[in-house]
Amino acid sequence: MMTDPLDSILSNVSDITGVRLHELMSSRKEQGIVDAKQIYVYLAVETTSKSYIEIAKAISKDHTTVMHAYKKAKYKVDVDMKWLTKLRRTIKQMGLPLIV
Repeated sequence: MMTDPLDSILSNVSDITGVRLHELMSSRKEQGIVDAKQIYVYLAVETTSKSYIEIAKAISKDHTTVMHAYKKAKYKVDVDMKWLTKLRRTIKQMGLPLIV
């Protein structure tokens, strides 16, 4: 049986960022948790063919929340070097091709 790519992304983002899975699914707004959630959403949208609804369901959120997180993440790619560094480190440690 194949592993769900969203589960794999969630697990890797949790391991690499140090944010626990239950925190990724929480409504907590601490910056480190928000960054990890946005990294998960960005990678889920960019590297899978999953819908916003499926991506949201994996973290117990509404699809509009995921759409907003993706919009913020795309913006941060261009303006937030600290966040971009976290994203690139996550991508590298997951063994994915560098997409940003």
